[in-house]
Amino acid sequence: MLVYNIDASGRAVVSVSIDVTGGVHRVISIPLEEGFIAGSVVAYDSRGNPLPVIVSDGKAIVTVGNTSFIMVEYMARIISEVERGVYRGVIHPFAPSFVYLPKGAGLLGFNGSAVVRFHSERIVLEYAKPGVYVFEYTLALQPGEEGRRGLPMWLLVVIVVSAVGALTAFYLLRRSGRLPRRSVLAVSRAEEARPSPSPPPGRQASGPVAVSPSGVAARPVPQVQRARRDERDQMIIDLLAREGPMGVSEVARRLGLSKSTAWRKLQRLSEEGVIERIIVDGKPVYRVARGAGPDGGGEEGEG
Repeated sequence: MLVYNIDASGRAVVSVSIDVTGGVHRVISIPLEEGFIAGSVVAYDSRGNPLPVIVSDGKAIVTVGNTSFIMVEYMARIISEVERGVYRGVIHPFAPSFVYLPKGAGLLGFNGSAVVRFHSERIVLEYAKPGVYVFEYTLALQPGEEGRRGLPMWLLVVIVVSAVGALTAFYLLRRSGRLPRRSVLAVSRAEEARPSPSPPPGRQASGPVAVSPSGVAARPVPQVQRARRDERDQMIIDLLAREGPMGVSEVARRLGLSKSTAWRKLQRLSEEGVIERIIVDGKPVYRVARGAGPDGGGEEGEG
């Protein structure tokens, strides 16, 4: 059995486990992936003790000894970026295998008869037979962007120093009497007492009206509106409503979008409940959620 554990940088830790019970040969030759990293190949017996291993002609030659089980681990570069944000992996397993995509990855497509599973917030492709398999995925964050989500340390220091300086200056001005001691509460009550402008004739103010403690009506409270979707979002909704369920690659091809853009928009619309993700014939596809109207909103009831 082989396990490919892929990280966000595109490198994979490949683990090969072989049962050698009853074997007559004390030396085993194990094929390595083409992109294996020299010097990373190690072998262990069933107790975790290291075994002698020699790498030659793309194979790991392991001296088995008296153990009944061996584990070979090595690192390999099996992932390439085919376009911005889209990654392709090629593997050559000689036995049943499992491929663990990076955390936060979205599966775009694959060949072969793989079973798609989810484990520890990761997508897993399970292949039952040896072969040459190709798969594509995208990442919500590009490699190296995780550390850029927060503010730089120097900017945080500048903000803190500026805030301390402003508070110190305010305190000193208040102590010296140069800053008028005007009550914030008094200003707030004055604003509440100011009559709000009346709406034009024939038009009512939208939203509920807030009433101040003094009984004077204040300005209408604005209603929270749903975030607007762009034209491509609506095109995706219309396409799925018209053509039925389809995968990320098909949506991208039909609408002329990149696969990474199509996946991010499908992901966001799925989180909003406008569309839903289902598995058909072992592959993930998207469809318009039941109860969603043609514009992506819920169906309105009668009355």
